[in-house]
Amino acid sequence: MEDKVLEEKTEERKEFESLLTKNEEDYRKAIFEYCFIHNIPYSERIFKRLNVSDAAKEKFPEVYVDTVKEDYRCKDLTFFSQLKIDNFEKIYHEMEYAGSLSEDDRKNRQIVIEVFSYDPFVNEPEIDRPQLYRDLAGLSSEAMRKDVAKQKAAISIVRSYGNIEKYQRKVAELTSSDEINEDTQKSMDQYLTLISKIQTNINQTAEKNNFTVKGIGCGYGMSLYTARQKANAGAGYEEILYYFYKNIELKDKSTE
Repeated sequence: MEDKVLEEKTEERKEFESLLTKNEEDYRKAIFEYCFIHNIPYSERIFKRLNVSDAAKEKFPEVYVDTVKEDYRCKDLTFFSQLKIDNFEKIYHEMEYAGSLSEDDRKNRQIVIEVFSYDPFVNEPEIDRPQLYRDLAGLSSEAMRKDVAKQKAAISIVRSYGNIEKYQRKVAELTSSDEINEDTQKSMDQYLTLISKIQTNINQTAEKNNFTVKGIGCGYGMSLYTARQKANAGAGYEEILYYFYKNIELKDKSTE
């Protein structure tokens, strides 16, 4: 009888390892899918409690299933009875979104989720999220897993850089206008002042938390977002510079 139980659990582990491979070693996704397949209630609380230990991870999914069965809050629950339609739609949408990312962006997103235990950018516009994942993954470290203050600081810095780039887009739109009047100049000055203030806050937060960060762009008309889009579309450096800066002449200094 004991050998039979061991064999059954070995099969469960094999199935779970297959789900782990499918979900790029993401234990949370793997156990969620395991619960879906077997109609077992999914508990984020229980998963987080067990997921901190490598020893417990080696016993997944059995240790998770046993813990759920012993938890009175999961009594009489199944996966489908606990699931609300709005939650399901959100989860399904996230799975679709993750599948639409490039391989590198998926890896960056996974790094963020593993370090922070959640996706801090799930409610951000989808067009902005890949860059946010790249920036935050670059700031992330193993030591940050248990340092909530540093996690918040890193997210704040990355979001601030995102805001800088949005204001740079505004400046780029204004500078691309054929005529710059007093109102246009006033708006530009306001955006540039905001960019300067945000960059100062970034520098202060970075210094306080021992982060090494670099500023985005010059803040004077060049938008990295638009420049990157134009470069991806095949534009050369001269075309990009002429787009942002009017009435200029490019010279080859090596021929002078």
